[in-house]
Amino acid sequence: MIELGDAERLVYRELLKTPGAAFPQLVQRLQIDHDQARSALDNLLSVKLATADEQGGLHAVPPQLGYAGLIGEVERDAQDRLRAADLARGQITEMAFEYAEFRSHEAIIELTSLDAVRMRLVDLSQQAKVSCDALAPQRNVSTDTIEASRPLNNQALERGVVMRCIYPDSLRNEPGTLEYARWLADHGSGLRTTPVVPLQMVLIDSEVALIPIDPDEPQLGALEVHSPGVVTALTALFDITWERSTELDAAPVPNSRGLTPQEAEVLRLLGSGHTDESAARRLQISVRTLRRLIADLTDRLEAHSRFEAGVKAANRGWI
Repeated sequence: MIELGDAERLVYRELLKTPGAAFPQLVQRLQIDHDQARSALDNLLSVKLATADEQGGLHAVPPQLGYAGLIGEVERDAQDRLRAADLARGQITEMAFEYAEFRSHEAIIELTSLDAVRMRLVDLSQQAKVSCDALAPQRNVSTDTIEASRPLNNQALERGVVMRCIYPDSLRNEPGTLEYARWLADHGSGLRTTPVVPLQMVLIDSEVALIPIDPDEPQLGALEVHSPGVVTALTALFDITWERSTELDAAPVPNSRGLTPQEAEVLRLLGSGHTDESAARRLQISVRTLRRLIADLTDRLEAHSRFEAGVKAANRGWI
């Protein structure tokens, strides 16, 4: 088992400060011998305290995710290795403290790769104590994501963490994601749907939030937000969206004008200047389904064109 020295800890701290940095940048910032830095990084990689993304960027791994598993193997191998395991535990505790302390002092942290976002989501999920709220604007969740999320969500629910998630109404037309949503609901999570989910977001204990750097390009990564003012605003956004959403197994309730939430949102989007394509994308439905909804609304308004339908909808207070 590799023992971590001053060089490894120096490299680890630098990875905390500059997630995604390439090795040459790391050496330049550390101002230490190239071979010494290479050896220290290799040691961190071998014990899973560091990882490299697809672009070659380097990231610190939370100690409890990487190194802890190796400690367990040492303890099982032989009693005479307990001393080494105890030493490693002390190192992990110190590094975990440094990791948590570094993050807690930053108002906003950029996670500039999908790998970094996934690792941080795992870390936050395991740290959640009170609540986990999520906005999920995409109706189609990959099978790999679902299978990776199940044990984490189950562990959080077993710890008594209150989970709430909001999906688009169109989730009901996606069998795989719908099955996962029902599994979450059966295990105690709150599940609701709304015509349009405003953005991708995860809120942990109303203290930290993850939101996309650019909602239209999720591959750019995410912002980890600790600023109390921003987190309070994001929490309010979630609570308002939750109040206006429909329980997963409940039928959407028409408003006083007889419009379902989805129909009202179609009119709002088109009235705001969205094209059929962009409105369908926001609603997570096909353009064909959107046009069928528009045709139904046009018939109910007894209009002969979209323009006439828009005028009549405005006159009736539908928009």
